Amino acid sequence: MNCCVNCFADQGLRSRIEAESKGRGSCDFCSSKDVPILVCEGLSDMFEQIFVLYTNHATAILSLKKDISVALHEHIDHYWPSLFNQDLLKTKDIKHLVNQIGRGVGRLRGYFI
Repeated sequence: MNCCVNCFADQGLRSRIEAESKGRGSCDFCSSKDVPILVCEGLSDMFEQIFVLYTNHATAILSLKKDISVALHEHIDHYWPSLFNQDLLKTKDIKHLVNQIGRGVGRLRGYFI
């Protein structure tokens, strides 16, 4: 799946997509057309340290002070609120995008998730 420069508010990620894009196309997440796109797994190395640090717990009482279960994309959204373009992406889009980026982390480490 492809993401694009418009999926992200973070300038570093936007620049990376522009630099590594093999062309323009339609985004699978924010539905932008004729924009620089990149296969999501191409960003895995940038997200790997976040993914490796994440440990699934029954509650987020220690990290977010919430006595509820919180998924990885929710932690990322909480700690880095200006990473994704919240104007174009809904929560379900961010979840799906994080999942697709995460698929490449396993390949970087020699296993598949």
